[in-house]
Amino acid sequence: MRLPRRLISVLDWLLAATILVFAGLSPVPANAQMKFLKDLKKGIQERTSPDAVFVGKHFRCLVPKKWELKKSEDGLFLAGPGKDALLPPKIAVDYYGAGNPSFKDADDYLQTNRDGGIPLKDEKTGPIEKMRVAQLPAKGFFRDTFEYIPPNSLHPVKVPVREEYIVLPYGDGFFVLVYSTQASSYRLYYPVFQRLVDSFHPLP
Repeated sequence: MRLPRRLISVLDWLLAATILVFAGLSPVPANAQMKFLKDLKKGIQERTSPDAVFVGKHFRCLVPKKWELKKSEDGLFLAGPGKDALLPPKIAVDYYGAGNPSFKDADDYLQTNRDGGIPLKDEKTGPIEKMRVAQLPAKGFFRDTFEYIPPNSLHPVKVPVREEYIVLPYGDGFFVLVYSTQASSYRLYYPVFQRLVDSFHPLP
């Protein structure tokens, strides 16, 4: 059962207050406590940060005001904060109309992007799950993968990445909503993606 956002926000603040009260009794080093509290504060801010209304050619939705927004003819790309992160969070929304050169339909997209190709070692792809977006049937799946940062370096760092895909058939085409970030930040920025999904509305 999904809790109301206002209640979730209150619970976040209660959790933060509890941690502050008992932090001095914890055996965890002070610097680790401060980092945890800093991450918790960022998570609360992401849950309560203001949104703007994006209206494109094919859809409208809420987008976070503090994220970098790039518009395209058929969608949008959002780059989130995270100056200290190796891979800042990203959200992309794209519409594929009938006759597009990439995919025949939504099932073709799922077949190509989930089942196509040879999986990488240490990569895990979740099962396809049915869901509803904008009161319409949709399908989604997640993938645990990784990237080497910086690319083409002699000594890159292997960074675990979590990706979430939602594919929504609509009319003669379909939408694809993707959330991607380094695995350690997945829960931190997921509320932003959830607000976008909950507010997503295709346009005729």
